[in-house]
Amino acid sequence: MKVAHDPWAEQDALDKAVEKGGTYTCPKTGWKIRVRYFAPWSAHPRKAATLVMARESVAELAKRKSAGEKLTKEEEAAHDRAMLEIGIRSTVINWQGVKGRDGKTLEFTMHNCLVVFGHFKGLWESICEFAVNPANFEIGVPAPVTDVPDGVDAEGNSPATSDTSSGDSADS
Repeated sequence: MKVAHDPWAEQDALDKAVEKGGTYTCPKTGWKIRVRYFAPWSAHPRKAATLVMARESVAELAKRKSAGEKLTKEEEAAHDRAMLEIGIRSTVINWQGVKGRDGKTLEFTMHNCLVVFGHFKGLWESICEFAVNPANFEIGVPAPVTDVPDGVDAEGNSPATSDTSSGDSADS
């Protein structure tokens, strides 16, 4: 017996992971970053991009860059910061235990996220890798409802029910 795959239950579980997120723990600092599963169908990246790109200065830089125009060092930094903000808004839910240079706990704000992830590029890269891997999230897919007998295909056809060569078909 083969076990039937339930794509509906799997998608429901993945959608919950997008909203609930998972916790990335930085191995060097112990900082805990709550991260949303970065699913291709999620509205979060689209909403984040819409919000950030609505800023005239960001839209202008993106337009010029995509046209192949060379940006100044300052413009390139502003563009990179906008792309980082889109990534943060798309994936990061909150954090715990993140500390500033002075050792004090940093409040979870967009400004602080941009400072921390802009400075610790390796940390941001690790968070991005974590966010795209569904194995990092508690995705509990319910057990399949039915067992499928061997020889039955994905549409539920078996050799006994799909053979139309006997002349018993409605077309004869």
